[in-house]
Amino acid sequence: RLGCYPHLVDSPLHHARRCKIRPKAIGGSGSCWSPVDRCGSPFDRVDVIVIRSTWSVVVMVSGSDGCGIKAMLNKVDFVKAHCRAHAEKKFLKFVRQRAEAELAMLQQPLTPTAVVRVVVVRHAMGYHNDSYELASVASRDAELNQVGIAQAGVSGRLLRDAGLFEQCGLVVISPMRRTLQTAIHLFGSEMWTLRTIVSPLAAEATIVSRFSAPFLFKKLVFSYAQGDHGSTADTLRRLFPSSQYPQLDFSIVDQYCKQQGAAWGRGGAHDSKWWHHGHHGGLELDPSLRCEELRRYLAREATACGAHTAMLVSHGHICAKAFRTCQFANCEFRCFELTAEGQIVANTAEPRPNIPYSPVHYKYREHNVSNL
Repeated sequence: RLGCYPHLVDSPLHHARRCKIRPKAIGGSGSCWSPVDRCGSPFDRVDVIVIRSTWSVVVMVSGSDGCGIKAMLNKVDFVKAHCRAHAEKKFLKFVRQRAEAELAMLQQPLTPTAVVRVVVVRHAMGYHNDSYELASVASRDAELNQVGIAQAGVSGRLLRDAGLFEQCGLVVISPMRRTLQTAIHLFGSEMWTLRTIVSPLAAEATIVSRFSAPFLFKKLVFSYAQGDHGSTADTLRRLFPSSQYPQLDFSIVDQYCKQQGAAWGRGGAHDSKWWHHGHHGGLELDPSLRCEELRRYLAREATACGAHTAMLVSHGHICAKAFRTCQFANCEFRCFELTAEGQIVANTAEPRPNIPYSPVHYKYREHNVSNL
């Protein structure tokens, strides 16, 4: 990987030596390298631009002052700002137009045939959501960005004011970092006393399950799209230590690997790669069965602990597929009721509009997360 942000390096040649790349692989003999102009980034994290061809790294610089890199970085910043502004706009639209109807459902009694009401929350915006999912190539198990942290804070205040945290008796969270962080910011605290389960059943489906293509092409995409690849249970224990987050128990993640291990190919249970979900080679082509099992699991666990209200913190594709609804905005929440068999009870909320996942063309503006 080659970091191209100018304020990290004095010159491409200096960075090449630090990365142990031979100068001739970059400039060749007679190349003149001058320090790249230093410029700050308006965002909170440094992007990494990777140009990979077999084992060599190639950098193209136009002009002696590095203006080519600078122009490329300006375009990257523009795309990122546009994505974040778009996510902010979708979330604010949800808060102003649809959140009230969902919160009103929390005050209604359960339908006679239902055993639990599930508040389904999509994770807040993560670094992998920059560039409209294209950033997932370089964002393995992404964390929340600043827009996402602000979104989770707003949703958390809305749910707290509606009394959800007093009613809720069960919390189920996907073991991805972005969902774990979303739950922490929703509750506004590192610790809470509600029964909490970290279950791979709630993890995001791989991107290859969302389009039709030959198997080998899907395998290639799966190997490069890292956004839906998780972290092992041991890694999560280091990132979320029990001394700081005692409610996050990752033993169920270990059990999930053992239960599915017999069906897995190389690198499954032995390497604790729970995101393979028991499929050979880790390629889950259709998450429909897992979505059905997730609903049954929620109903079963809620009944076992006597909870009539539960919270699920998961991902956009899984939330929409498991509860047969349209796409969620980042950190949007919706209420559903489940029977004891995990079937969805027709809810009384207002009809939810279809929210296409595509850019909206409007004038670029530099967003301010404080506006949330």
